[in-house]
Amino acid sequence: MPNRIQCALFKGTDTTEVIDMKEYSGPIYEQIDFAYKFVLRNIRLNASFESLERKETYEIPVYAIRELIVNSIAHRSYIDRNSIKVAIFDDRLEVTSPGKLVMGQTIEKMKQGNSNIRNEATAYALRYLKYIENWGRGIPRIIKSIEESGLKPPVFIGGETELKVIIYRNNVFYEPNKKIGFKINEPDIIQLIKMNPKITQIELANQLNLSRSTIKRILNRLQQQEIVIRKGSNRNGYWTVKE
Repeated sequence: MPNRIQCALFKGTDTTEVIDMKEYSGPIYEQIDFAYKFVLRNIRLNASFESLERKETYEIPVYAIRELIVNSIAHRSYIDRNSIKVAIFDDRLEVTSPGKLVMGQTIEKMKQGNSNIRNEATAYALRYLKYIENWGRGIPRIIKSIEESGLKPPVFIGGETELKVIIYRNNVFYEPNKKIGFKINEPDIIQLIKMNPKITQIELANQLNLSRSTIKRILNRLQQQEIVIRKGSNRNGYWTVKE
């Protein structure tokens, strides 16, 4: 039975150059702790002073990091032979859990707190070990903790063969109260296209919480600038990104 977490630190924003890589197996509580500590070692720890006391906080909320790793173990498919992957890039953290979403579950339902348990024994073990508190509260609390930290909203991708969650680091510009224009969303769309060249406009709209018409306008702009190129038909074609 596959039961591993692969952790990697990459230089830049793609997987071309690996700085550090670890693979953890064994009891699930050890995998969680080792993967969690791997992330903390490789992201920034910010310091500030409140009155005369020094306060240190990580650039990504530690609750969100831990909860994503726990969720990936609780909800992964053990039929799929792939490992859970935790990847750290200059601009983001990605946690990828193998296996499609369970029947009846969608990304939108998951964001709202709907919990469909795939692995009951694993989930109950995690609850017994105090890694899980309340069913279905993990993802909404992750989203809330990231919002309260002033980071860009997390992105949830896939669900057909795997589920990938992206948390952007605090060096990625985001103004929650500023009206979003095309230029701010362009990097997100480009990144999603790189990860899935066959992604549709509807999928982009759902994952970025934008209207389809907005996605279409942004794609038209990117195509006019020859940053993104469409190859093939609308139904069977794919996107390429000019490097």
